[in-house]
Amino acid sequence: MPIHLQSITTKDDDSELLAALLQGALDHADAAVVSDDRQYLQIAQFLNDVLSGERIGKLVFTMFRNEQEKSLRILDIDITLDSDTTTEMTFLKKLPPSSDANEYYDVEVLPGEQHLQIETVNRYLIKHEIENTTQVVKASAFPFKLDVYKSIDELNASLGFTERIIEPIDMIIGGLSETFAAPGSLFEASEDDVFSFLVGTLKHIREVEVRFDSQQIRFIIAQIETALGLLPTAMSRDVFELDNCEPGNVIAMYADIKADFAINQ
Repeated sequence: MPIHLQSITTKDDDSELLAALLQGALDHADAAVVSDDRQYLQIAQFLNDVLSGERIGKLVFTMFRNEQEKSLRILDIDITLDSDTTTEMTFLKKLPPSSDANEYYDVEVLPGEQHLQIETVNRYLIKHEIENTTQVVKASAFPFKLDVYKSIDELNASLGFTERIIEPIDMIIGGLSETFAAPGSLFEASEDDVFSFLVGTLKHIREVEVRFDSQQIRFIIAQIETALGLLPTAMSRDVFELDNCEPGNVIAMYADIKADFAINQ
């Protein structure tokens, strides 16, 4: 179940937290998506910030309807953050970890044409194959490794980039751009791990708290300007070093990127 809570809590594998999520799966549904054959349901429960009372995201449960047993089985749990903007991307290739519960893709983000890897949410809203099609989604990020820099120059210096003049074309090569993005396969040759590397500029930070039954989790939603546009990103002070994190900083992160087809949900 790729819920990816490791961005917001050290309790990612905590059995009590997982039990609270599973127990709440059928409490209520704020929205739902049903597959054409009616075998798969994707039920959304809205997440509210306890501190402000405002909605900040969704839990999406993918369920399989077993007609013989007259039962619903939970196949997958996703968490997404609400975004004020949409992103247009072309789905280039379905990746090997894909299943009926969750699909993963190499994509090209428009109009910048950067390539990265994503996992889909509410996939059954689209009633056809999406490989080699362009779709509009809402994206959010759940990093598992993150570093904060004062500037893009500081980031590039940490990576060993220095400005070099390419004389034949009279151009200066200075390292990564402020919106660099790349698929995780560029850094790790594994078909089982789907993630992306992104660089972006921090625009805004918001402290939030969510509750799953008796479990309380406080974390930050950071709005980061990236190749995907303004990207809501989950991060916790318990997981990452964020004491000196402030607007204007440059963020470099390895992250799981959620692409939600239910942009009006």
